[in-house]
Amino acid sequence: MEKEIAELQVTLDASKALVSAKEAAEKELLEVRLMEKAEANAEGERGLQELVQKQAAALEKKHEEEIKSLRKELERVNASLEASEQGRERAQAEPEEMTMHVVTPSGSTSR
Repeated sequence: MEKEIAELQVTLDASKALVSAKEAAEKELLEVRLMEKAEANAEGERGLQELVQKQAAALEKKHEEEIKSLRKELERVNASLEASEQGRERAQAEPEEMTMHVVTPSGSTSR
């Protein structure tokens, strides 16, 4: 009977060891899965950051091109305005020739 008790004790100890090993394995598996999820999330985040950076760079380039275009248009408008102003100043600076035409009762025109 003592032998049977001893065998049962060995079986019980072995079962406890198996349960402990199983729990440790489950815990390790859970940790591995959590690490995999964390790595996947980190990769996804890096991918999103790269995408956002690329979009920001493209948007910045587009805005720079728009600004260049607007500056060229502004220069063109300013040059046109300046030319118009100079023409107006020249026209005001030149003496106007005033010619008077007098019509006489006979129908002839004189100056």
